[in-house]
Amino acid sequence: MPEPAQPAESAQPAKKNRPSLDRQTIINQIGGVRGLFDSGLPILVFVTVNAFTSLQVAVWSALGTGALLLAVRLARREKLQQAISGFLAVAIAAFIAAQTGEARNFFLPQLWTTAAYGLAFLVSAVVRWPLVGVIAEFLSPTQGLKDSKAWRSNSTLMWTYTWLTLLWAAVYLLRIAVQGSLYLANEVTLLGTTRLVMGWPLTALEALLTVYVVRRVRRRVSPAEVCDPPAESA
Repeated sequence: MPEPAQPAESAQPAKKNRPSLDRQTIINQIGGVRGLFDSGLPILVFVTVNAFTSLQVAVWSALGTGALLLAVRLARREKLQQAISGFLAVAIAAFIAAQTGEARNFFLPQLWTTAAYGLAFLVSAVVRWPLVGVIAEFLSPTQGLKDSKAWRSNSTLMWTYTWLTLLWAAVYLLRIAVQGSLYLANEVTLLGTTRLVMGWPLTALEALLTVYVVRRVRRRVSPAEVCDPPAESA
């Protein structure tokens, strides 16, 4: 009879419609190659112009570059969220540098943001709500979970998410250690260079490693394990 085949057919689309945690999705979430270009070009322009002319010219050059990138996106009718946020970041950085009269302060907002992210990842691991797990389960829940908190009761998932979260925290703190020392030494050109190298490329590598590890660990977790009820403390 055709009745037994119906549940299998109806379950199949539901499985396909679940969000997937793949490399391309994560790269797109952090801006893609275009995000690398849009975020890096104003910094490159600022550092180069400041090295050969003056802070005032460098500030206006960075702002002009950011505005040009935004205008190109508008002309092409592309998504503007990242372009607008990128331009605002450049504008805030340029304003602080111009007001203080110090080129190194162009990088101050990013230093504060990096420190905040590092602290957030570290604290989330300590309080047993690792951010990598929160984000991964939000973007693509583990198959078989009874509810949105069930992953916290699975020792394999919890351990993996915790050490990955600590890895992200360590990289953010490494950025602060390196770039903070260059900021204090007033090494503007080196600060800009390390900002580019330790920015989007390093984030992309971390993201790809995170996706790879999470997908491998999820394949090792049995459905029975995942479906265990969450701990009462959760």
